[in-house]
Amino acid sequence: MSKNLNISLLRTFVAVAELGQITRAAAQVNVSQSAASQQISRLEDQLGVCLLQRSSNKVKLSTEGEQLYANARKLLALNDRIVTDVMKAREVVEIRFGVPHDIVERVSPPIVKKFCAENPNVFIQLLSMSTNELLDDMAKGKIDLLLATEPMDTTLGEVMMVDSLVWVGAQGARALEVDPLPVSLGDSHDRFSQVAIDALNEAGLRWRQINQPDGLGSVLAMLAAGMVVAPFLSKMLPAGLFEIKESRLPNLPQFQVNLIIRPHENRTIVLNLAAHVEAYFNEMTGKAI
Repeated sequence: MSKNLNISLLRTFVAVAELGQITRAAAQVNVSQSAASQQISRLEDQLGVCLLQRSSNKVKLSTEGEQLYANARKLLALNDRIVTDVMKAREVVEIRFGVPHDIVERVSPPIVKKFCAENPNVFIQLLSMSTNELLDDMAKGKIDLLLATEPMDTTLGEVMMVDSLVWVGAQGARALEVDPLPVSLGDSHDRFSQVAIDALNEAGLRWRQINQPDGLGSVLAMLAAGMVVAPFLSKMLPAGLFEIKESRLPNLPQFQVNLIIRPHENRTIVLNLAAHVEAYFNEMTGKAI
C-alpha cells in the first residue's frame, strides 16, 4: 500500500541529519525543538522504522535513516524546483517597449493585443516619444526593445520596413488654400522635421510652422480639422487622414523602421515580442516569413 510522505517532515529530518542536533535543526526549519522531535517521531511511525540513533547531545542516522536521507534530499530538491517553476510561470513579467509617437497608433495595438493574448503573464509598458528620446532612454537602461524611424542606410538594429515619407492631411484640407502653408512639425528630436523643412525650403514654398506643444493628439486634431498638413510614413497614416498629392508640395525621402533590442538583452520573452514585431511587419509588407 502506497504512503504519501509529508514534505515538512522530510525537511525537518534532512535538517537533523545534516546538523546532527534536533535543537539546531528546529531553528533552521523555524519550529520549536519539541515540534521537531514530534515531526521525526511521526515520520518514523509512518515508515515503521527508527531513523535516528539518539544520544544526550547528538543524533546519528540509523541504517534506514541513511537510506532515507539520500532520497529525501532528492525529493526536497524536486519539490522546491516544482514550486519555483510554477511560481515563475505565474509571475508577471514587464517588458518596456518603445514606439515613436508618429507610428504608435498604427503599430502598437495589433502587436500588443496578439502578444499579450499568447502571454497573459506579461505586462507591456508602452513608451511613446520621438526616436531620439527612445534611444536615449534605451541607453539609460529604461527600454528593452524599440522601433525607430531612421534615415535610409542606418545600420542600427534590424530593418523591418522601408517606407516613403509623405504629406498628410484631411480630405479637402483648408490648409492647402492658405498662404503661407501651415505645416505641423515636431520639435528638434523629431526625425521627420528637418527633412521636411529642408524639402520645403529647397522647393521655395512659402510656409509657416505650427507648433502643437501638447503632443501628437493636438497635431492629429488639427490635421483632422484640415487646418495643417504634416509628414507621416505612407503605410502609417493615422485614421481618417489621407496622403496629399499636390504638385507644389515637395517630395520627401524614404525612411526605415528599425527594430532595436537593448544590448545584452537575451530574455526569451523579450525575444518573443521581437518575433511578434517582425511577423507584423512581414505581414504588412508581404515579406516571406
